Amino acid sequence: MPNPPSPTTRGEKPVAWLWIQMILDSVAWIVALWVAVLLRFEMNTELVSVGGVVVACVVAVVLQLLVGFSFALYKGRYSFGSFEEAKLLVVVTVIVTALLEGVLLVFGVTLWVPRSLGFIAFPFACLLMAAFRYLKRMYQESTAKPGDEAQHVVIFGAGALGTFLVHRMMQDPASGFLPVALLDDDPAKKHLRISSVPVMGTLHDAASVLEHTRAGVLIVALADADPRAMQRVSEAVEGTGTRVMTVPPLSEMLAGGNQGMDLRDISMEDLIGRRPVDIHVDAIAGYVTGKRVLVTGAGGSIGSELCRQLVGFEPSELIMVDRDETGLQTTQISITGRGLLDGKDTVLCDIRDGEALTRVFQERRPQVVFHAAALKHVSLLEQYPDEAWKTNVMGSLHVLEAAASVDVDVFVNVSTDKAANPTTALGHSKRVAEKLTAWMGEQTGRRYASVRFGNVFGSRGSMLPLFAEQIRQGGPITVTHPDATRYFMTIPEACQLVIQAGAIARGGEVLILDMGEPVRIMDIAQRLRAMSGREDIAIEITGLRHGEKLHEDLIGTGETDERPFHPKISHAKAERLDPANLDRHVWKVRGGMMFTGSIPQVVVSTQPRITSFSVPRAARCVSSREDGHESEHPSVDTPRGANGGTAGAFPASTEAAGDHVDDGAGRVPQPPADRHTAGSGDRDDEGGAGMSAVLAGVLTPALEVPTLTAPASSTSGLGALSPGAAVLPRAAQLPSMADPGTVTGGDALSMLLGLAPWTLLLAFVLSAVLPFAVKPWLTRWGIIDIPSDRSSHSKPVLRGMGLAVAISLVLTYGTCLLTGLIPVDRSVAAVVLAMTLASAALGWAEDYRGVSIGMRLGAQALVGAVGTAALIVALGVPAWWWPVGVIATVAYINIANFMDGINGISGLHGGAVGLLYAWAGAANGMPWMVCAGLALAGAFLGFLPWNLGRGTVFLGDVGSYVLGGSIAAIAIGAFLSGVYVEYLLPPLLVYLADTAVTLVLRIRRGEVWYKPHRQHVYQRLTDVGLSHVQSALVVTAATVLVSLISLYGLRANGTGSALAGLAVVLVIVVYLASPELLSRLERVRGGATS
Repeated sequence: MPNPPSPTTRGEKPVAWLWIQMILDSVAWIVALWVAVLLRFEMNTELVSVGGVVVACVVAVVLQLLVGFSFALYKGRYSFGSFEEAKLLVVVTVIVTALLEGVLLVFGVTLWVPRSLGFIAFPFACLLMAAFRYLKRMYQESTAKPGDEAQHVVIFGAGALGTFLVHRMMQDPASGFLPVALLDDDPAKKHLRISSVPVMGTLHDAASVLEHTRAGVLIVALADADPRAMQRVSEAVEGTGTRVMTVPPLSEMLAGGNQGMDLRDISMEDLIGRRPVDIHVDAIAGYVTGKRVLVTGAGGSIGSELCRQLVGFEPSELIMVDRDETGLQTTQISITGRGLLDGKDTVLCDIRDGEALTRVFQERRPQVVFHAAALKHVSLLEQYPDEAWKTNVMGSLHVLEAAASVDVDVFVNVSTDKAANPTTALGHSKRVAEKLTAWMGEQTGRRYASVRFGNVFGSRGSMLPLFAEQIRQGGPITVTHPDATRYFMTIPEACQLVIQAGAIARGGEVLILDMGEPVRIMDIAQRLRAMSGREDIAIEITGLRHGEKLHEDLIGTGETDERPFHPKISHAKAERLDPANLDRHVWKVRGGMMFTGSIPQVVVSTQPRITSFSVPRAARCVSSREDGHESEHPSVDTPRGANGGTAGAFPASTEAAGDHVDDGAGRVPQPPADRHTAGSGDRDDEGGAGMSAVLAGVLTPALEVPTLTAPASSTSGLGALSPGAAVLPRAAQLPSMADPGTVTGGDALSMLLGLAPWTLLLAFVLSAVLPFAVKPWLTRWGIIDIPSDRSSHSKPVLRGMGLAVAISLVLTYGTCLLTGLIPVDRSVAAVVLAMTLASAALGWAEDYRGVSIGMRLGAQALVGAVGTAALIVALGVPAWWWPVGVIATVAYINIANFMDGINGISGLHGGAVGLLYAWAGAANGMPWMVCAGLALAGAFLGFLPWNLGRGTVFLGDVGSYVLGGSIAAIAIGAFLSGVYVEYLLPPLLVYLADTAVTLVLRIRRGEVWYKPHRQHVYQRLTDVGLSHVQSALVVTAATVLVSLISLYGLRANGTGSALAGLAVVLVIVVYLASPELLSRLERVRGGATS
């Protein structure tokens, strides 16, 4: 279906509307910020600093216009009000919010504006700007009408895709289609109307609905419709003369570059029952990029499709070899658009001619070879078995010997399912070729492997074209046996398997694709006849030919079904055959090709019929962990809350609003008392006696944190904070109304040293020892990281060792909770533990079986939603922090996932952040946070011996999810408990900045932001010469430095605080620019040396 004319071209979109759009976006930010400040202070306008909010509004408007122009939001790049523009709008709004928060973080105290203002305003600004655009889109759509002569169509499927088609057709006058009715198998949708088009029944009513509406077309609007559903549709309209069309699968639309929802007629592939296997060839075909690749049989069906797919992986040279000049010309035209056959890409050569073939290999010296040249017709080769010997056996040997002579790295031999328990000349010849390939791989030590699959749709001389020609000539359609079955696959799918074999095959193997259920040949003949409307054509049974099986085998006798990398691809070891032992006469005798007497009519395989494959758990091929996943998300900073200490066995402080005591179920306000009621000498220092007491006495003066006071000019609304007045929730108080740390430096150090020895040691020892027990299971489950061109490693490595880290972290923190080391805020500690455990489970599911991006993000959001809600209930803070907690959880889990790309980086990050958070917990009198930080640090530091340096194992998704989920849970729990954001955010800033800048640059360049890549700062540091350990230490050093500067900023007032903020920005900027700085320094050194 043609695309509708875009309403957003420069000619149709007046410049005046662009100005209106910018004005509306500015209004959206102004309204959102005022709504946010009113919500922040619970509608108490006396607490609002009007001047500060006005400044924030001006800053937000300027940032929106600058960022919007930078990302072409105001240049009409996308259809107005479209989903694409909505995504860009969200990205722009996130960036504006982050920049606004940066301004408020540095100048918020001076402006007397809450530093969380940007986060609260974000959803309101985004929704308002989206609403303005949607209203404009509704107006535009109401003016579009279908053409008067459009063909009436009925759409089967009233779901999302059917709704989309109806809307698309109703808005496009040039579509040529007018929807008049819908059908859906859900009876509840009957009488439903979509854009005034009614749902008139189920598929059983198709004939009557088509007659009633006089529609001549039925469109199947089911996403990747099941073949059985397509068969039902075909049967429902049989005899009505209706044209049946469908939407192509998403894979076909992407491969064909279709931007619109192009419709096509229903085909036999839709009815046959074959579901293509998604084998993610893009993620593993890096071994082809930049290499010299040679394809034999390039003029055939498989060979030509192989060449077309290989071109997309950008080999340095593609050499197409065939003896059929017409086939070579056709292939060249399909790739280059020209068929002059005058370039070096086409080579006319017969693989039977060993000398000529060797010369080609010596001159062109290919590095990767795909051998697809073969004779394939069963009946013809039964009459002329010597020809099968010359081409499929000796020709293959010539190709193998020529490849070995030039040290080819990867050799893939295209075989057939008839090589499994062969009974025909074709099967026997291809079986020998498999054995020769295995032998040559053993001799050379290179990846020489074979690929075995069944019948291919649409290949020259195959069944479907033959049946179509017989129908065209009026029949009869010839079928060998009414019960004969065969396996089928498409040509593109077959070629994807061939390409993937070069990446995952080990020398001497045969790779076999799970072909699904076999299909009866008789069923295919009957469906083709029905689709053609020629029910009068007869189907003639001819009987099985010599050697032909009733049911094909996929795996031969003595071959094993192992799936170490991909759940749909089996690996079987092929027998070796020394070419010196080849004998044509013996081969023909063993193959039963020298027989006497009559030809048997039926030969049935004695092997068990394989109708389905068992999928080993977690046996899948994954793209490199080092490069991230499918989904990189922009992160947001955690907003700053007001401090409130906890009372209990550890030193605590009180606020102007009163102290809080946690009884395990909730927080109860207590009468106010003087600040810092407990000092280093006011308690029994059981855990920190001895050296900790000495250290506390020495370091207390240096670590003392002063009290911040509100400006005198801003006290008009402070009466509400008096003991007898209504009290604001702690997270809703003004940022400057509480101390940045309620415990003296000596008490904080005593608490830290009292808990650190055994908590840190237990987590460290468990994490260092448990991998010995986990590693054999990972090997058994086949959880292996396969390197690609975007990887930071070159060999397959076990992944998923984060399972050991997760167990260590959960056991240690759970022990702290159960043994009474956390006397107060136990409900908060339990929620943090539950969020950590849930993150670990989600990460393990991703490593173990693989999870779609939608389910992955949804599960992450669920962890954040439930965890934040539980913390809000336990702490009694305002519910508006709930979306902030959800966003923070999803964002940091994915950030940790993407930043886990080199050896040691996650271990060092977990150790640094854990220790910094442990100190923050001690400084704020929160033993739960101390234990959580120490457990996190110990668990990830204990893993370093396994991953630092050589990197014998990887954390995998379970490790990065635990890291991100645990940090997010601790930060959210601490923030809602009143810990200042200066404690919580700085340890995360380096990760946040690295991910955010990388994401922005990739989107700016038009790249797919969630695809694996090597563009993070830490990855580019390794590209300029730093080792994995050095790069990881740079990241960790920047993290620690930013955190220390921020802690200093807490002690400073006015100018000192602002200078600390600027110093943090400077460190981040230097880190982000470090790859370029090091590269320039290296060039300067090189120039000086020369």
